Amino acid sequence: MIAKQNKPLIFTTDLRWSGDSRGIVSSHSTNHSVVITTYPDVVITENEWSAEHLFLSSVTTSFLSTYIDLAKKMK
Repeated sequence: MIAKQNKPLIFTTDLRWSGDSRGIVSSHSTNHSVVITTYPDVVITENEWSAEHLFLSSVTTSFLSTYIDLAKKMK
């Protein structure tokens, strides 16, 4: 992805397997981590996300970002 000033934006994440079809995703740019699981292989508990959750949240976040940007431009 290229920013307006041709400055590359680099996003990195780390994934550690924690056993039983579960893992922990984290990033160096945040202090938070997300517990992920392979759906529907295991029952998802309250604080776990599947790849499907992560995918859909990235799509909806893109919609939100676009809406906010357009609203700012239209004042």
